[in-house]
Amino acid sequence: MDHRRAVLASKIRAIGIAVSNRAMEFLDRWEADHIVAVPSHQFGSEAARLAGLCREDAIRAGITLVDLQRAAKGNLVQNMLDALEAATNRGNQ
Repeated sequence: MDHRRAVLASKIRAIGIAVSNRAMEFLDRWEADHIVAVPSHQFGSEAARLAGLCREDAIRAGITLVDLQRAAKGNLVQNMLDALEAATNRGNQ
């Protein structure tokens, strides 16, 4: 019985990793397609707007919101803020 539990736990971890990787790949691709430089005073509203759009697209792509949040390190809006800041900094170089 313990061996079966260990095997099952291993399979669950493997599935979780695959789902997480899929969500991370989705988020990376989504940001590359949607994030553009904006004036810094627009970061907050733009990050919230983008997070909402990303959630909608993730659901359509079969990504759970839990997995999307994990891919965003727990905070999708902050993740969008960071991406907007990076895009803006790249544009200012």
